[in-house]
Amino acid sequence: MNIARLHEKLTDAGRIEVIGQFPIRDVLSAPGHTKLRNPDAVADLASRIIEGEVDSLFHEPILIGIFTASNGSEVTLRLRSVECLDGHHRLLAGLLAGVWDRIEDLPIGAIETRVNGWRIDGDGPEDRWIPLNVAVRSTLREDQRSEVPEEAGAKGPTARISGKISGRDPIFARADRGVYFGQLARAWAIDTMIGLRAHIGALEEGISQQKRDQ
Repeated sequence: MNIARLHEKLTDAGRIEVIGQFPIRDVLSAPGHTKLRNPDAVADLASRIIEGEVDSLFHEPILIGIFTASNGSEVTLRLRSVECLDGHHRLLAGLLAGVWDRIEDLPIGAIETRVNGWRIDGDGPEDRWIPLNVAVRSTLREDQRSEVPEEAGAKGPTARISGKISGRDPIFARADRGVYFGQLARAWAIDTMIGLRAHIGALEEGISQQKRDQ
C-alpha cells in the first residue's frame, strides 16, 4: 500500500485503489458510534445487498475518511486510520452479508473519500460532524467546535469539528473513540441473538398460556 500516493491529486477511484485491500473489519466507526442508531435495519440492508439490490442504497455515497501521519512535508510516514464518516449501517450490512470484505469490494461510485479532510478537488480540509455530547466531552476548546443546526441535516444534536481530526486522536474520551467494524459486527450479532431469544421466549410463553387456557 503506497500511502504517499494519497497526497497526490487522485480521484476517489485512485484513492480507493491505494487502500483497496484494506479490510472493512478494520475500518473504524466515527467517534461516538460504538453502537448503531438503528440496528434493526441492518438485516434488511444485508438481504438487499446479497440479492444485488444495491442501486437504491447509494442515493448518498458511503463517506470514508483516510487519515495519515506526516512529518509536515509531502512524505507520508504511516496510515493512522481508515474511518467511516457516514454510512455505517450500509457498510456493516455489506460486511455481515459476506459480500464486502475489503474496500475494493464496494460498487464503483458507492464511496466518496476524504484524506485528512481534503476532498478530491483540493477543497478542504472539510469539517466533519460528530455527536455533540462527544465533542463536549473531548478536550476541544469551544472555539474548535460548533453546533450544527437541525435545518442543515443533523441527525440529533451534532457538532462540527475540523476534518483533520481522526477518531483515534486522544482528544476524545476513550469510551467515545470509534470501534472497528469487526467489533460492530460481533456486537450486532450478539444483540440480534438476544433479541431472537427474547422473541422466542415470548412466543413459547404465549403458547404455554394458550394450553393452560384450554
